Amino acid sequence: MSACCILFYIGLLAPTLIYLIKVLLTMYGPRWGIVAPQAFQMYVGVNSIYVAKTAYVAFCLPVFAVALGSLLRNIESHRWISWSNLAYLATLPAVFAVFYAENIKNGVAYGLALLLVFLLLVVTSLFKGRWVPKVLLSLIILVASVFFLNIHLQQNDSWKTFGADAKVALNTSQYQQWKYDEVNGYPNNEYGVVVSGTNYLRVAWAKEGIRLIIQNPLGYGLVERSFGRLGKIAWPDSKLHQSHSGWIDLTLGIGVPGVALILGAILVLLLQLSSINPVFGVFPWVKACQWGLFCLVLMWCTTEISQKVYLDSLIFWIALASGISLAPWKLGSNRI
Repeated sequence: MSACCILFYIGLLAPTLIYLIKVLLTMYGPRWGIVAPQAFQMYVGVNSIYVAKTAYVAFCLPVFAVALGSLLRNIESHRWISWSNLAYLATLPAVFAVFYAENIKNGVAYGLALLLVFLLLVVTSLFKGRWVPKVLLSLIILVASVFFLNIHLQQNDSWKTFGADAKVALNTSQYQQWKYDEVNGYPNNEYGVVVSGTNYLRVAWAKEGIRLIIQNPLGYGLVERSFGRLGKIAWPDSKLHQSHSGWIDLTLGIGVPGVALILGAILVLLLQLSSINPVFGVFPWVKACQWGLFCLVLMWCTTEISQKVYLDSLIFWIALASGISLAPWKLGSNRI
């Protein structure tokens, strides 16, 4: 593994490690006789420093995707016994532990979606040799994923009523509580139960956000909270901010042409990266960029991420992938 690859991966993994270390020191440090400095403690309560769930998804999910892509590359190269594989496998439960501790549903959903893609790619490579370890690895990951999914579903009843809640949310003209973000409460679903706020708002905001895009194809001009500004114009008494979809919010900000350029760049890069020959030394970076970009496309679908450093991160990945695709012969070793 080249030094650049190691440093890059450690940088991606750092947010997850920092979170887990702080949680362990805060919860178990006193039992172990460890008095951690305040900077290493996880604050809780009204006086704590608030970190939005968006941040955990934005900075923990990419390393999850890169770990899967790198693990897949090693499997395709028949490198089963290596320290790097151990690091990649350890990354998966570490990231899921963060999502579980913070109860981040879209993080769990995207993580499982990435795992499903990974397993499908492993299965399609069974006839390329060494199918026994591939099957065993797939079964281990599948069983662990099902176990974790079962725990997550028990923790979140809102998944069970998503269909019923979505029906109510799509009827935005009759039920208009989505305009006021909890101020006027929520309607009941077909079971006579109050809809889950998460389900109801995400679906209703997505529908109305798409409608605003159709009405304003060139956008409002703000990367962050154009949904709320346009909502004030359409519904003056509304209390809207973001649509909970990064792509919808960004389109409302920079317009359909702007987002088309970004998505077009990602699509072109994915095609270019897939055409790079594995013999080039840049190939470890190719897999990282492919899975990183794919992860970002998913992440931006239902995460309020069209803002601040999260947009910077998207541009960073596009720029990194662009450099990798243009100069494959100039970068380090092909071993990782």
